[in-house]
Amino acid sequence: MEGKWLLVIALFFSAVLSLPVSNYVIKVGTVKAFWWSFVVTAVSVVLVFISGSALLTILVMVVFTVSFTVLSISSLPLAIARQLF
Repeated sequence: MEGKWLLVIALFFSAVLSLPVSNYVIKVGTVKAFWWSFVVTAVSVVLVFISGSALLTILVMVVFTVSFTVLSISSLPLAIARQLF
């Protein structure tokens, strides 16, 4: 499978997960959700590059998609709340 299709699939699942994830971010809080998802996203990126197994890579990509969705949902309200205007 080409890389662009993996990206399209990840973005599709990210879009599908956006509404439930936004409810989770509201419940947990933007700061906690941001830092949790930042760490999980960073670890999953490293694991994708060092993984030698196709099954582990697919599993880590699923984790990456969920954590990246949380990161993108929580980062905009956090940035707006911390602006210096």
